[in-house]
Amino acid sequence: MLSSETERVMVRHTRNPLVNELAPLSEFWDADQTVQEVKTIYKRIGDLSASGPLNKTDLDTTNLNVGEYRPSCLPSILSEFVNKGENGSLALSALGGALYYLKQAFLDETLLRFAKFDSLPCSDFCEVAKKPYMILDAAALENLEIFENSRNGDTSGTLYAQLNHCVTAFVKRLLKTWLARPLYHLESIKDCQDAVAGLRGVNQPMMVEFQKVLSRLPDIEQLLARIFSTSEANGRNANKVVLYEDAAKKQLQEFISALRGCELVAQACSSLAVILENVESGRWHHLLTPGKDLPDILPILKHFKSAFDWVEANNSGRIIPHEGVDVEYDSGCEKVKEVESSLARHLKEQQKLLGDKSITYVTVGKEAYLLEVPEHLRGSIPQDYELRSSKKGFYRYWTPSIKKFLGELSQAESEKESALKSILQRLIVRFCKYHDKWRQLVSATAELDVLISLAIASDFYEGPACCPTIVGSSLSSEVPCLSAKKLGHPVLRSDSLGKGAFVPNDISIGVSCCAGFILLTGPNMGGKSTLLRQVCLAVILAQNGADVPAESFELSPVDRIFVRMGAKDHIMAGQSTFLTELSETALMLLVSMYGGLLLWSVVAIGVGFLDYGG
Repeated sequence: MLSSETERVMVRHTRNPLVNELAPLSEFWDADQTVQEVKTIYKRIGDLSASGPLNKTDLDTTNLNVGEYRPSCLPSILSEFVNKGENGSLALSALGGALYYLKQAFLDETLLRFAKFDSLPCSDFCEVAKKPYMILDAAALENLEIFENSRNGDTSGTLYAQLNHCVTAFVKRLLKTWLARPLYHLESIKDCQDAVAGLRGVNQPMMVEFQKVLSRLPDIEQLLARIFSTSEANGRNANKVVLYEDAAKKQLQEFISALRGCELVAQACSSLAVILENVESGRWHHLLTPGKDLPDILPILKHFKSAFDWVEANNSGRIIPHEGVDVEYDSGCEKVKEVESSLARHLKEQQKLLGDKSITYVTVGKEAYLLEVPEHLRGSIPQDYELRSSKKGFYRYWTPSIKKFLGELSQAESEKESALKSILQRLIVRFCKYHDKWRQLVSATAELDVLISLAIASDFYEGPACCPTIVGSSLSSEVPCLSAKKLGHPVLRSDSLGKGAFVPNDISIGVSCCAGFILLTGPNMGGKSTLLRQVCLAVILAQNGADVPAESFELSPVDRIFVRMGAKDHIMAGQSTFLTELSETALMLLVSMYGGLLLWSVVAIGVGFLDYGG
């Protein structure tokens, strides 16, 4: 059962959550049972992989880093949790509850087969020095309007909308991830800044062409996920299951679409690689050099390209593999050819036996390989020949040998057809062997497009833009600082506010003789909240490697942004406006650290002075 505190957190920070109650131990597993279940699942996956059909014509994997299953072994991150004491046990138990739920939906093996485990960067399992990202909690994301505005809940007027120049769905998702988790380490931020700076000038035409190619892609990330989920030969994907024609054709078309998408991405990255001549950024060299962050998938694509005709298969909904691609299909074809050769030799024997080379095979209706003999040879026909039909001047027979060969031919064609029906499943299994490479390809492509979007975004700022200067680190003994000259707002523009309505601001915190905080006062509608937001948004932009709308901008890396802004209560959680404000303020003071950025708006709105002070 959830504690009352946990229930309040869920009501407060989630939208219409679906809650499924699980019984302790039997359904919500403890750490030991979770570990045992995970080992059992991976052992079963490993056994199925080892017993699957192996084709001699598979790709040569000597030089390809193909992921292998490790039966009865835990992923490294789970092994670490085993030795993390109580916190590790709680984390494993939480995983156990999720696995039980997935097991009831028959999704546990499907998802674990290609699962990637990692600890949350802002969790207690990561040391402060190793945390790679700034922490933005739900209150900060909401108050700063990173993804949704406060007016109607859509993306207009948000930082995401300002930066979103991505052309594919999976890249847009990565951009959201970057905005929710800005970089924290100094080296990572500067690396990203160099990558964004390298996209300007002579490289812009290549950027436009790259995005034009990507705009033709489907959501390849989700497409690959669906293909990976069908790699198991069980359930509706079992070899004995015959799908409706539309379902089978759709599955094939998705597979071909994924192949074409990967081929298109590889070609686009290859074309974009010409910018490496004008770019010194190490990040671009890693993202565009095959064998580094960009996987070398050309040999794999070449294999699937030569395996079958993509166009014909997409149109017909049926794969006819080329010779040498699939052992089972090739074996079936070879048996059919052998029987057909035997029938051809038998025909020659009959022509020689009856002394007439005009004797031939004919097909009448469903009866094939009927031996058609001229009428004048009827007296020479052996008695064990079976008369099947006749026409003027000819009689048609089946010899005992023909009957035997027809039985063998029927069996061979049945085996060939069976192999043909399951060829798609075998090709998908072969495709999924390289799942790490396909994921790496999508990841590299998405990162390229996000960097391009960050470079484009600065063109839409109003006023000057600069590359921020990142100084010091969170481990330095120096006082954290933030300094900006003529800082503008990354989203607001004069065309929406009126000419001259927005005034850039100078900010100095922790610099030289300046204090480490600012006390900001002013009348209602004077722009206090706007200034607070623009400072935070500028910090988020800077730590994502993007330019900032200012003449100059300098800061120490910020590890967390706290925002206490606006007046609202939480009725469902039983909290008044004043209690909500105090709870959020207390949380800031409790967990704020050396490199945090804290922003308070007016506290205790609507509370009388005597009530507030007493």
